[in-house]
Amino acid sequence: MRWLHGTADLNRQGNGTATVRAPTPRLYRATRSVPVFIDEYKPYDMQRQRLNTLHRYLRRLYRGETEERGRPDLKVNSYHLQAPVCVAGETRPTEAALLERILTSNPEKTTLKEKSAYQEAHRELRSVDLVLFAPRYIQFCLGRNFDADLEVARGVAKALLVGRKVPVRIAENLTVMLLGVHLFEEFAKHCGCELPDDLGVEAAVNAVLDDVLETDHGVKNALDHFLEMLGVMAVQGLLKHRVHYAFDSGRLALHLESAYDAFRAHCKRIDYEGEVVDLKALRRLVLESKKQGGFVASESERVHFDGGRRRAVLVDLDKTKVVTADDFPTSDEGGGSGFRESFRSRWNDS
Repeated sequence: MRWLHGTADLNRQGNGTATVRAPTPRLYRATRSVPVFIDEYKPYDMQRQRLNTLHRYLRRLYRGETEERGRPDLKVNSYHLQAPVCVAGETRPTEAALLERILTSNPEKTTLKEKSAYQEAHRELRSVDLVLFAPRYIQFCLGRNFDADLEVARGVAKALLVGRKVPVRIAENLTVMLLGVHLFEEFAKHCGCELPDDLGVEAAVNAVLDDVLETDHGVKNALDHFLEMLGVMAVQGLLKHRVHYAFDSGRLALHLESAYDAFRAHCKRIDYEGEVVDLKALRRLVLESKKQGGFVASESERVHFDGGRRRAVLVDLDKTKVVTADDFPTSDEGGGSGFRESFRSRWNDS
């Protein structure tokens, strides 16, 4: 798995995130074009503090923020975080805040073996010093009309994304990728090199969207992960029907407070490493989902539970792919409670 933060490309030297400290702010400000390459991204094999630091820098780099560090003479050094970053590893981040800021690439190991043309191209690339390619290409790019090239890329992106619901950040990321492809084509034309008619641009865009867009409304947020985990907990018997959840006219009714308490306890018990927001933030995501036409049908509906009628969040299961009704067993489907009911009825009838 390789994922590109901003407009990064690969180079040959980098840092191993599992064994070497993440790059410092001084390195993140040193370049705006040559990417910082970080290898061996393995979140489950990294110290939590270093992983959080890396993710925090990646979010700040996307916004071009400024890092300030104090000096012994009481002055302050300011670092403009602006470097493009390329990270290579076996997986990618799952945080919604990062997924909307990256371009992903998932090369298959078997591709080089199956495609002889790819093998030949790979051998040719490895036989030359690609560092010598950079100055001429950079000079070419600096001489281009950037606004005109960007307009071409935006037009292609608009044509490829027509009819699809794509978040603004992801659409901008794809525009940057298409701009790079356009410049590559123009540079090849400038050098008199022939390229195939189809460079696989549409396939690349679809691959990125399929990997990053995990739901109908975009990337998975904390509410999606919360609902997905509740489905697992219900199957395991950690959530109780008519206590934590019920069904109302075919919709899933969640008693948010009790379900959230069970969710937090379960996350602590299994050492869950995903994003866990507080109840206030979760309510805000619930309200946003309803306003955006997501899977939340109502943020506060009075529904009958065992203890009486309570306020609940109604989930339209037809509008989400993270769970189904089968993930939330009911007491009518059998199991321990069903056995007790049949046991009572058998003896009462006699």
